[in-house]
Amino acid sequence: MQRLRRICRRELVGFTECWRYAMPGYERDGEIEIAFKVQRRYTSLYVSRLDVMDKVRGRLAGLSVGKGCVRFPRVTAIDWDLVTDVTRLTATTRGEVC
Repeated sequence: MQRLRRICRRELVGFTECWRYAMPGYERDGEIEIAFKVQRRYTSLYVSRLDVMDKVRGRLAGLSVGKGCVRFPRVTAIDWDLVTDVTRLTATTRGEVC
């Protein structure tokens, strides 16, 4: 969880770190765009920007993926490059938040 937070704090410049829905989140203009939660069976990365999810969807094969959620089955399965790319894309573009 600390590594996820470090990446978010480094890449999401101009975002405000917050605690919503029982998980850490990062908001811009009052909208949460990235959040994550470590759960018993997986770690979830929530991405509220569907345009960002569309850009990385080809890299999500083999993972449990929802409309705006990527679930990694184990901490060792987290693709840190993917997490960094998602946060960078979120920070450097603006789009509709779902």
